[in-house]
Amino acid sequence: YFRFLAAHRASEGFTAAQLQGTRKAFDQVRAGREEIAPQGVGSALALFFGQDAFEKWNRLWQRLRGGNRPVDEEQQVWKTPLVDFHDFLSLARALQVEELAELHARFRLVDKDQDGAVIEGEFLSLLPDDVALLICGKVRTLLSDAQIQTGQLLSFDDVFDVLSLCRTTSNFTNFEVAELKEAFRRFDQDNSGKIDVL
Repeated sequence: YFRFLAAHRASEGFTAAQLQGTRKAFDQVRAGREEIAPQGVGSALALFFGQDAFEKWNRLWQRLRGGNRPVDEEQQVWKTPLVDFHDFLSLARALQVEELAELHARFRLVDKDQDGAVIEGEFLSLLPDDVALLICGKVRTLLSDAQIQTGQLLSFDDVFDVLSLCRTTSNFTNFEVAELKEAFRRFDQDNSGKIDVL
């Protein structure tokens, strides 16, 4: 039991796959250094959680730093120490907890009968307006991609799973992702995983 608690605490509750994802995002931003500057945390979180996490991180960061304002607002020189990987995990967990709290509050509003489930038609009501607008025409496909059957009631966990899938695919369906991969592959003639912009 204590080993489990120690492992859970060290990983901030993230799964092994999530830890790999956070490590990859952190390593991309740190560019060979051991730590990253606080203003780089948002970029790393966006790589892991998706672009919408960047704005949420900025709001959370404003609250976390409180009176610790930049010494020079224009230069964004922070009085905050650099962030190592474990600190980054803690901040990622804080962001995820905040997002879950917001989602849970919306879920409770939509779940009028308080039975812990919502119907497919209510799914869009759970989303921020900009995301709902983005996916409104393909909700059925996105739910199907997340293994949700037509007419199935959605629990909070189901909603979270669908939104996590949407985040990983940038709100594209599996079919759209496959098409994008194929288009990319055609232009990646040397199989380097990169293509020229021009």
